[in-house]
Amino acid sequence: AFVISSMGETHDDVSVQKKEAPQISLLKHLGSAFAEVWKRPALFWMIVTSALIIGPLFAVGDFQQAVMSDVGISASLIGVIYAIKRLLSVAVQGSTHLLMRLVQPPKFLLVCAVIMLVHYIGIGLIDDPWLLLVPLLIGSLAWVGLEIAVNDYINRSTETTSRATLLSLNNFVRSFISLLTITLFGFVTTAASAAHGFLVIGIIFCFALIIPILMLFRHQKAFVANL
Repeated sequence: AFVISSMGETHDDVSVQKKEAPQISLLKHLGSAFAEVWKRPALFWMIVTSALIIGPLFAVGDFQQAVMSDVGISASLIGVIYAIKRLLSVAVQGSTHLLMRLVQPPKFLLVCAVIMLVHYIGIGLIDDPWLLLVPLLIGSLAWVGLEIAVNDYINRSTETTSRATLLSLNNFVRSFISLLTITLFGFVTTAASAAHGFLVIGIIFCFALIIPILMLFRHQKAFVANL
């Protein structure tokens, strides 16, 4: 508000002709994005794998509160736990770029997948409040670190003309997976606890990640050239 109020009136010395960009439909945009990424199998499977990891974590992250409440963690302690998660996220942001260079992307995504599964299955099975802190806290490591790493890889390995298209496709796939996850979670928890919902999601995505991760390792040579 301060910056806007300090701005003076502008005066155009030269008239500028307005040029409208052609309107592109959502389906056409997604079609061109899929066509672009399909030419690069390594990047395609990176986007799919990261979406299967980040999407579920993003979708049901706030429902961790219900699990913590069920095992007897007080509201004030829940706030402390969330604060610690945010601090861990900040710490991960500074080291993700280095980790991505030291560890090849397929291995990096595999580690994130394992962390995600430990996060879900641990939340689903652990009743002890203090032991539950371990899977609760490590989930943020996979979410924040992987999101930064994938976006960074797309930026470094893609030409400027197609970079925005691939980034938008990455966000679309992740959002679509999030939608499916929250629908599944809602369906499961209508007749079961929130912890059971996390457990079911962990089991389902454990199997869903098998083929994408195998395909990542199949195309791992393509990552070396872009790191």
